[in-house]
Amino acid sequence: MLASIGRVVSGPDVPTVAVTDPPVSGIGSEGPFDDGLTIEAMKRRHIRGVRLIDREVYASPWSSILYHDELRRRGDRIYRIGRLDGRIVAYAGVMIVAGEGHVTSIAVDPRLQGRQVGARLLLSVTVAAIDAGVEAMTLEVRVGNRRAQELYRRFGYGPAGVRPRYYPDNGEDALIMWCHDIDGSEVASRLALIAAATQSQGDGSVL
Repeated sequence: MLASIGRVVSGPDVPTVAVTDPPVSGIGSEGPFDDGLTIEAMKRRHIRGVRLIDREVYASPWSSILYHDELRRRGDRIYRIGRLDGRIVAYAGVMIVAGEGHVTSIAVDPRLQGRQVGARLLLSVTVAAIDAGVEAMTLEVRVGNRRAQELYRRFGYGPAGVRPRYYPDNGEDALIMWCHDIDGSEVASRLALIAAATQSQGDGSVL
């Protein structure tokens, strides 16, 4: 499962490769992908499907009221859902504050983990955040969730500290991770590689 970022749910490391700087907004992050997955902006009508995923992956899922509140804040929130065969199978969200993005949640239906769905959702909200002017992004992830941490390292995140006993369900610490200069050429190269690698459902090596 991906983490709990403030909730998250998985991942692997890809070496940095020199690539001609791509325009970030030109990276195809919405699909449709080879396996039929499509990504779109989350709407109020999607909340029920999102909460079905929440109940499977989170010990303390968000309420419908909280989701409605988040979706009303379009100016500083980015939410995306992943849909496959007409069903919501994943979602991700980012909160923007003072030019920085905080990945608040990312979750994938457990039956589809290992098919790069989480990586594609994270790519989508990352590209949207960059287009919105974000210069750095952060998140929290359970210290024991190595798979999710590797996914974030793939995007350029690095450890920056620990929040002790951050997760109320078991008191687990949270690892704080940051990706700075997210609008720069190095991250743009990473995103281009991820976009190319996740066009198909992959080999199960990442979420």
